[in-house]
Amino acid sequence: MGNRKKVQVIIHSIFWIYAIALLAAMLVNAWFNDLGSDSAVQIKYCRQSLETMMTWVKGDFHPPFYHFMLWCVCHILPDASQVYSIFSAIPFVLVTIAAGTFIYKEFGGVSSFLLVTFWGLMSQSLYHQVEARMYGWGAFFLFAGMLSLYYIFKANMIKYWTLFAIFSLMGMYTHYYVLIQFFFIVLYLLIHAVAFRRDLLKRTLITSIGLAVCYVPWLFVLLKQSSVVQNGDYWITEVLSPRTCIWYLFSFAKGYELLFIFLFVLTVNYIIIKKIIYIQVVEGKKKIRIKLANLFVKANNHKLYLIQVVVLSGVATIATGLILSHLMHPMILDRYIYFPAIGFWLVIPICISMTPNKWGSGFVGTLVMGMILWYNIPILCNTISDQIASYKFKERLYEVVNPNAEEPGVIITDWVMKYYPLSSYYYPSWEVIAIDKMDISLYEAISQIPENEKVYCFVSDQLEELDNTYNFEYIDAGTIGESFSYVYEVNR
Repeated sequence: MGNRKKVQVIIHSIFWIYAIALLAAMLVNAWFNDLGSDSAVQIKYCRQSLETMMTWVKGDFHPPFYHFMLWCVCHILPDASQVYSIFSAIPFVLVTIAAGTFIYKEFGGVSSFLLVTFWGLMSQSLYHQVEARMYGWGAFFLFAGMLSLYYIFKANMIKYWTLFAIFSLMGMYTHYYVLIQFFFIVLYLLIHAVAFRRDLLKRTLITSIGLAVCYVPWLFVLLKQSSVVQNGDYWITEVLSPRTCIWYLFSFAKGYELLFIFLFVLTVNYIIIKKIIYIQVVEGKKKIRIKLANLFVKANNHKLYLIQVVVLSGVATIATGLILSHLMHPMILDRYIYFPAIGFWLVIPICISMTPNKWGSGFVGTLVMGMILWYNIPILCNTISDQIASYKFKERLYEVVNPNAEEPGVIITDWVMKYYPLSSYYYPSWEVIAIDKMDISLYEAISQIPENEKVYCFVSDQLEELDNTYNFEYIDAGTIGESFSYVYEVNR
């Protein structure tokens, strides 16, 4: 084995050690993860019959595929928060495998290191990859579809079209913003095939029609849901600013370092690949030439095609959400930008790896990875520490306020976002009251409860005696259902 081969083997081994370390941290985060209100409610319905779950999904403004997968998990595996969170972390396992195999082979070690760093350490990913919701799986389907698209540009084989269609369909049935991005990806494919790659046109048309036909069963539900949003009966109230969208895509510190690096590297590679600026030898002398017309010349580079479709579809997806929010009703949240962000996390490493000078790509890649590690390792440590603290708090709490008590009592909360996880998952057999939801005071809520029932308060602020009628025995304080609460027993 030559020295160069030995170095490559060592680097690949280091990658797997690094990736497994990130994966271990993610699984620890998942094991101690606290279930928020949305996660708790969907688990509640996924533990019921398939018909009940589907009825709820239709009214919850989401497609059904992830909920069907979660429904299967709920009916096959034990009921435990760790099961649901680790199920949500599986996409990171799959991306790690892809990074160490396909990505490493096609784009090199720099891309593989950066890809698992983005997925494993970016603050958005630390939350969504263990959250018991559809974001991790939707992001994976989008990533897998984009990777299949790269192989389509490279080889145009039926197996890659089949994979692209399967991942696209699963993603479209997982989240509507994944649906929107796949729509723009297919639109790009059609335009690209007509303008540059006629060899792709037939299979692009077949795939496009096939995806449209397969989505028809859910289309009528989508139209009904859209009419509800258009009538203003929707819970999102504010429209995101473009600045917030850009920050969510690129910022991991206080500025836009990653955006500037990406634009710089993309511009340099675009200029080189398109030969917009190039060196020409004239009479033995090297001269710099500029040819802007090459901007519109076809470049036979499947990596560049992938970068184009990912960037354009991601920007178009965000723009669609913003435009519809202004025209109809607010319908985009920062977490929905997690899906376009996944695409950028794929093409940024590819852009860096395409830098002609290998030392240059290594330097830029190390710089970006170093910045992410510097800023986000403390965030990872704090996140895991907070999750462990929440887990231990619940263990202490269950010793006093037992969810499985033979005679369940009453829990009073002061915020509806505490009500949902408590009533749906943590204390499903107890009566849970949210005083802000019922628009009554704490005193009124307690007074309406029979004297023989135990009453506990999960509130945001510390309590003292209430009108000299009730006193509150402090039990503990901590996070449950992603909300911090002081817990008191009411002595009457």
